[in-house]
Amino acid sequence: MVDWNEDISLARALHGGLKRYFPEFIPGDSPPNPASRYEAVNSLYYSPHAILSHDQRESINFFNLGAQAIFGYSLEEAVGMNSIELVPIMLRQGREKLLQKVIEGCKMVVIDTQRIKKDGRTINIRAHVFPYELFSGIYSIAAVVEKIKAQ
Repeated sequence: MVDWNEDISLARALHGGLKRYFPEFIPGDSPPNPASRYEAVNSLYYSPHAILSHDQRESINFFNLGAQAIFGYSLEEAVGMNSIELVPIMLRQGREKLLQKVIEGCKMVVIDTQRIKKDGRTINIRAHVFPYELFSGIYSIAAVVEKIKAQ
């Protein structure tokens, strides 16, 4: 499992993906007692954007304050959880194809979809899903998420 507080290279990799695919990214300001000793981690964690990421096993490995506000899970609850748990059963089938398309095409895909909050309610979201290179040739998927009104 990735420990974002201790592995600065992973935070830098996610920053690189955000810079490339989501130029609107606004880094967060660290409070007096920040979550990490690394500014790169804090700028992601405290960003006003809801950001989450998962590894190749689809285990959530980054979940910032914005994601916590939308989904209702704490950082401790979300990290390590399989990201499929956030997806309603009726939407799970096409998800794998979407993730493969993002990785293979090395491009961002914007989707309006639904996800499940901790309390079991379904919410409508817009997800900017993009790949980022963790290590040489090894990619992960991240998303910048915003809650939207039902259409």
